[in-house]
Amino acid sequence: MFRNLLVVLLLGICLFQAPGCGKPTPARSVDESTSQAGYWKKQGAKFVLANNFPQALACFDQALKIDPNNIRYWNIKARNLMILKQYPKALECCEKALRLNPESAENWELKAACWYKLGRKAQALQCLERAESLKAGKTGR
Repeated sequence: MFRNLLVVLLLGICLFQAPGCGKPTPARSVDESTSQAGYWKKQGAKFVLANNFPQALACFDQALKIDPNNIRYWNIKARNLMILKQYPKALECCEKALRLNPESAENWELKAACWYKLGRKAQALQCLERAESLKAGKTGR
């Protein structure tokens, strides 16, 4: 069930929260590079739909080579690695995303899931508490 939930979350991120993209072209500007990275993310999403997670991971890696500061791509890669049960690598992706934006509740939640799957419940709880604190700050609770 956990795997199915991750697949649904990964697809949602890949398909609905990203800009449209076309065929890759030689990178000459930031816009062209972003388009290429988006292309690879979109290709990865297609492989996720086909349950070909190793190939999806290769596409997400290509997107990150082009746009290594894209938090969304690190998040997508982490989710894909979790599906593949590569929790330590997924945790590394979460940490990279959090270095780029330590205020991302979504990434703190994902990091909590990694820690939980690694059997480190205390660390998972700390991450969840951090995520909840960030969410509360946004809603003014």
